Amino acid sequence: MTTADISALKLTKEKLANDPQNVTLWAGYAGLECRRGKLESARGVYATVLANYTEMALAKESPALSMWADWAKMEWATGDPERCTELLVSLADSRLPSESS
Repeated sequence: MTTADISALKLTKEKLANDPQNVTLWAGYAGLECRRGKLESARGVYATVLANYTEMALAKESPALSMWADWAKMEWATGDPERCTELLVSLADSRLPSESS
């Protein structure tokens, strides 16, 4: 992890403390966790945030929609195409995938 990543992580946490409803900040935080190799942490952020924004995720231009796509891309990039597909299908169904997957 680079010094820039550490600074970005710290800044994101500070911003989230002041604006915990900001989906875009949460997406950035999940992305930073992924960069750090903390995939379970990133998945937890994605799942927690998106559980609260399922309806909003379907709105055109929603930051939650981008967050769903980022999560699916992360799963694809880390070698889990089945999970990626499940996430995309879940978005189409407007629900989070099961925890057992």
